[in-house]
Amino acid sequence: MFLKKKKRDVQELNMTSTGDISFILLIFFLVITSMNTDKGLMRQLPPPDNSKEERLSDIKRENVMQIELTSQNTIIVNGAPLAKNNLKDEIKRFVTGVKDRDKHILMLSIADDSQYDTYFFVQNEITAAYNELRDVYVRRTFGCELTECSASQLEQARKAYPQRVSETYTSSREGGGE
Repeated sequence: MFLKKKKRDVQELNMTSTGDISFILLIFFLVITSMNTDKGLMRQLPPPDNSKEERLSDIKRENVMQIELTSQNTIIVNGAPLAKNNLKDEIKRFVTGVKDRDKHILMLSIADDSQYDTYFFVQNEITAAYNELRDVYVRRTFGCELTECSASQLEQARKAYPQRVSETYTSSREGGGE
């Protein structure tokens, strides 16, 4: 009297929507997550000077603005600490106050252990100051905004307010190696 066991049929799971759900989740996480963008500075370097002749030029002290970025991320302008939000106005005041704009120079001295964000901020403030000065020049001279002027007008504004920046990097380490 052995009863034969009846095999049970296992119902199959419907897996068609699993692919759709995983695809939707993939798109969701790609859209929601923040993509890290690289920070950088847009600079056009001058063309290489193939002549081996060194030119020395006399720069008067009143034509030099020293900007120092310390390891504590403080900004020192001409020996005095300056608040970050005043840097752009100070640069504009200096550039417009120089008698010969072709001879002025901003000397930027950066400590090697200062934060990149502070360095980036200083560079942006320098660029913003020159852009504002050039915008005022273009409005007075050509009657349009800097973004609307032609290439020749933009070149003339750059000649009127040339951006002359010298950068040096200081090391806080003593000795020859690590």
